[in-house]
Amino acid sequence: MLVTGDNSLQLFLGWEGVGLASYLLIHFWFTRLQADKAAIKAMLVNRVGSVIHAMSDEQDMRKMGGLASSFPFTYAMMLMGSLSLIGFPFLTGFYSKDVILELAYTKYTISGNFAFWLGSVSVLFTSYYSFRSLFLTFLVPTNSFGRDILRCHDAPIPMAIPLILLALGSLFVGYLAKV
Repeated sequence: MLVTGDNSLQLFLGWEGVGLASYLLIHFWFTRLQADKAAIKAMLVNRVGSVIHAMSDEQDMRKMGGLASSFPFTYAMMLMGSLSLIGFPFLTGFYSKDVILELAYTKYTISGNFAFWLGSVSVLFTSYYSFRSLFLTFLVPTNSFGRDILRCHDAPIPMAIPLILLALGSLFVGYLAKV
């Protein structure tokens, strides 16, 4: 809930990590750890780092806006990572969150039901702040000075290659692990 009212992209990253860690704890509580969370977390760190790098180290999302046309590649990567993070059907996050919530719910205990409802509420908050960050960073009219927009650039090739690999991981690892 803390990240829903803040505007720092770096703080968003930190609290999103806390949210992922809570899922890892719930999952570890009922079963074993999986590598798909690591792919989503790595994608998250790289996509936020790519935007901060492109905006000359600016971290306040309110000072960004309108970057979808300037950074189509980074926007696509952030959209894929956010959809996977919130558990959009048939992406990696969907399979992992579905299993975690299902395992918690089917324990038929008070702690299992508590973990299920806590996890379900955290999905709502994760969806809200993920799309809030996308909206403020890429879709609202720009709030930057013209000179800042002229200096910004999309991810260079050394940053783009890991983003592509992690995006593929965040899209397909959950399905491949399920099969």
